[in-house]
Amino acid sequence: MSIELAPATPEMFEDVYPVLAVFEKNNPRLQKRHFRNLFHYPWAAPDDRRGYVLKDDGRVVGFQALIAHERLVEGRRVPIANFSSWVVLPGYRAYSMLLNQIPPDPELTVTSLTPLKQLEPYQRSVGALPLETRQRVILPVPSLSRIFSGAGWKVTSRIEQHRAVLTEQEWQIYQDHRPLECRHLLAFKQDRHCYLVSVRMKGRRRYFSHLLHVGDPDVFVEALEKIRIALLFQNRTPLIILDERLLHGRPTPASRPIALHTPRVFKSSVLTAEQLDNLYSEFVLLPF
Repeated sequence: MSIELAPATPEMFEDVYPVLAVFEKNNPRLQKRHFRNLFHYPWAAPDDRRGYVLKDDGRVVGFQALIAHERLVEGRRVPIANFSSWVVLPGYRAYSMLLNQIPPDPELTVTSLTPLKQLEPYQRSVGALPLETRQRVILPVPSLSRIFSGAGWKVTSRIEQHRAVLTEQEWQIYQDHRPLECRHLLAFKQDRHCYLVSVRMKGRRRYFSHLLHVGDPDVFVEALEKIRIALLFQNRTPLIILDERLLHGRPTPASRPIALHTPRVFKSSVLTAEQLDNLYSEFVLLPF
């Protein structure tokens, strides 16, 4: 046995896939084309690294995905990497922690949006902080106050027809995510707007519209009734779920909190939790 840790590159997908295929046994919705997304993003990545592989005599026996991108935050480009899809073949589990390599870049923001419970002690030991502990479910309860507060708001999925409304960063997000299985909405009125990105996610009993990005929480709350109806037709589900930090503390009527089983975590010297959403991650690259 000769164990080696190495960076994963896009060209290594076919070598890594037999390890990733372990996930398919527990989730029939996952297919090879989805795992390919972890190696070939529709956006420009800072470098060719797609994570790390564990090898035994050249054969891949473990993999940890690292989904990287750059975001424009307050006029500054910030590199962000999200850990995902950690899998090690039986017989090599003793080497699992070798894959949790945080790149030595002080400017890099690292997130873990779907962490494993058993990794909590390790994440605390390397200085990771809670990114999110709760989600909020918005129930399909019509409200007269929300209907009246939503007067004048328009909601559309025809994003390209309203290019001038979006900021430079929002247009980049749309371009980067347009090839993927996520949905886009724009709520706007006069000089105010809220750009939204969602995926249709399966919960334990039903589907949700899972919001990954909320451009303006104030507009979102004001236009919620019209947004809710638009999401109902777009994702074919009346329920909406989103991480609470995306609301920036705004009260949301007809909703209730749900604790995450394992808190999302992050480590950053340049960004706060509220500056991070759930885009550029496994939520858009893999089906949930």
